[in-house]
Amino acid sequence: MSGETDRSESTGALTGLRVLDLTGRMGGYCGLLLANLGAEVILVEPPEGNPMRREGPFKNDAAHPEESLSFAAYHTNKRSIVLDLQNEQGRKTLRDLARAADVLVEDKAAGYLDERGLGYKDLRSVNPALVVTSISGFGLAGPYRDFKAPNLVAFAMGGLMNLCGHPGRAPLAGPCDIAYHLGSVHAAFGVLISLYNRRITGRGEHVEVSLQDVLVSDPFLRIITRYSVTGEILERTGHSQSTTVAETYPCKDGYARIFCNQPDHWKRLVEWLGRVKGINPNQ
Repeated sequence: MSGETDRSESTGALTGLRVLDLTGRMGGYCGLLLANLGAEVILVEPPEGNPMRREGPFKNDAAHPEESLSFAAYHTNKRSIVLDLQNEQGRKTLRDLARAADVLVEDKAAGYLDERGLGYKDLRSVNPALVVTSISGFGLAGPYRDFKAPNLVAFAMGGLMNLCGHPGRAPLAGPCDIAYHLGSVHAAFGVLISLYNRRITGRGEHVEVSLQDVLVSDPFLRIITRYSVTGEILERTGHSQSTTVAETYPCKDGYARIFCNQPDHWKRLVEWLGRVKGINPNQ
């Protein structure tokens, strides 16, 4: 985390804007994207620190809150402030920060901020121009709003897990925190749209992002679109495309998934294979 960085020297599409980041692993990537676009992002941490500080791997295998590589991957380029939202002083400080902020991003359980007087309607009365973005597993309303949504559950409930793997075998999870990452990308996009709209209206908006909605509307597979239009239910095929190197290959110690659909990707793959085998690919 670059708490000492002089943000006045940064340049980017969002330079000069302030973002309050009340996220953990689910929405942390959204704040990172906004920080990388030049915004001043302030991570609001509880007294015990953001939970990701206690997640490995750790630099030099030192299990220390300042050495978590997972935390750094999601929260670098951000400033940090410690606030206890369980007491009124902490909530008052957050309202004061919101008064001078442009965006607030959160991934708390549905109703958590409302119960503390920090929901969208409460903060809108403090700062009508504030854009509040809420990232959740299944939306802020509806029958699943209170369900927990770890990355694995979100990936499965969004339908993508059913399409990963080979026919006749169990479905597979996608790599890393793919559900969280896709949700955060959509959330960041929603923030940009709301900021653009604010130029015209002068008012902020409440952006709601459901991980399930994001995954089921995946633009490449179009799960919900195909079903809605033709009734088609996609099934596992074992690979993503038939015209590219996109397959799961058996290896000495398990399986490796290779997806190579761009000329530059193919060139680098061939060069890497040549280095592994000790062959000069240019010969």
